[in-house]
This record gives sequence, structure tokens and C-alpha cells, in this order.
Amino acid sequence: MEDLARDKVLLPRDFTDEVGALVVPRTTPGGLPIARGRTFGTVQEMLALIGAGKGVCLVPAHARRYDSRPDVTYVPIHDGRPFEWRLVWLTSAESARVRAFAQAASDYVRLRPDPLMGP
Repeated sequence: MEDLARDKVLLPRDFTDEVGALVVPRTTPGGLPIARGRTFGTVQEMLALIGAGKGVCLVPAHARRYDSRPDVTYVPIHDGRPFEWRLVWLTSAESARVRAFAQAASDYVRLRPDPLMGP
């Protein structure tokens, strides 16, 4: 986490300041400031900014599998908070299908072993 003070951290354009602070703290554990860089709208834009040397971005470990590029390196962060996914939807779009999907996703996560945690 201390290494984050060496560069600017990119955040999604639609993150509020509060959400951005939850994802990336304003300071390292040692108290060094973590500068914010440019914002991005898509994963492709984020990767282009990183590839151009405009900053770094915290992503979940599985991103390496889906978003590899020759100009981007993924470096594990061992002393950061765990990344957690959440399922969200518009209240006005809630339906029996949405609730069933949310329940199935919740059951799947609860019942399967975490491949990143090992045996």
C-alpha cells in the first residue's frame, strides 16, 4: 500500500469522493498521501491510461485473466483490504427474475470455496 504514494491512482469517473475514498484511501498506512489521477469511463480507457503511464488503478486479482495487455503489468497488493463485489440494480427495475438471480448469485458465493484463498 505504501507504493501507491509513488504514482497517481486512477478512479472511475462515476465514483463520488466518498466511494473513491472507500476503494483507495487518501493516505497510505504510513501516512503518505495517495494522489488521485485522471478519471476513466470504461475498462479499456483505464487500461489505455495505465499503458500511457498516466497512473495506476486497483483492480481485483482476476482482472489479469480478462484484461491483459502488453503495456500493463498487474502487481499483487498483499497488505490492502480485500476486494468485495456487490450486486446492485435500480429499484424501479426490481422483479422476481432480478431477486431470483440475486439469490442464486448469493448462494453460489456462499457455497463455493474461494479459489484465491487456497485449500
